[in-house]
Amino acid sequence: MIRKAQTHDLKAIQDLCASDSSRLLFIDGDIAQNGLHTSYQDTWVDDVEGKIQGLFLRYHANFVFYMKEACLDHAGFEAILDQRIKMISACQKDIDMMPQYLKERYTFRTLYFCECDQLTNRDEPLNVQEVTVYDCADVVESISQIEEFRSSLAHQTKDERIQSMRERYASQKIHGFIIKEDNQVVAHASTSVETNSGAMIGAVFTLPDYRQKGYGRTVVSAITKYCLSKGQKPCLFYDNPKAGKIYLDLGYKTFDHWCLGSLKP
Repeated sequence: MIRKAQTHDLKAIQDLCASDSSRLLFIDGDIAQNGLHTSYQDTWVDDVEGKIQGLFLRYHANFVFYMKEACLDHAGFEAILDQRIKMISACQKDIDMMPQYLKERYTFRTLYFCECDQLTNRDEPLNVQEVTVYDCADVVESISQIEEFRSSLAHQTKDERIQSMRERYASQKIHGFIIKEDNQVVAHASTSVETNSGAMIGAVFTLPDYRQKGYGRTVVSAITKYCLSKGQKPCLFYDNPKAGKIYLDLGYKTFDHWCLGSLKP
């Protein structure tokens, strides 16, 4: 059955996260940074005869989950997918194991899931900068212009996104790199969650007028190098073949598919 995670579950949760670290990076990182429960985060487990067979986590309006086997507690699954949840994400096999009637609430996008053990063909010109709290408004302004991010940004106002990003950079929960030209951020890549052993890279973009200059490659190379230097295995998703070619050339290897689900109107 699905139940709220308790402090006594932490060792079993950590062991499960360590057993499949890249696929459980979001859940592991959010628990490490925020604990099991806050005003904006909840954690549940699928407890089957005293063993944790699944993990479920709400972070604001986002829901991420992982299952070792199909969850039989359909009523419990439905109960935690409440009105606060606007986006869900998980590996393909976990989405496939969702109850069909719950899955039908969402429109899904499937991406390639990659990780990198060693950076190859590194490219870091001098115009790349590490993101500071003072850059956050400019980052949000630029990312708001990117079509691919509009659905995931729709559930927060611009001011809310800026404030959230500033808080995360100020507390060093995330790190990122940018290229600035013409008094604006024209390329960006950052971590979205970090643990001692891994980091998820996201929000990779280049403004349309500045593409075909290698800027996307530059910022991804910079954040990948940064993560590896800290002993973290960087992971990322992509569905754009041109972006994928860059990531694979930098040393990333595809090992799974990741699904993003947006709540239907």
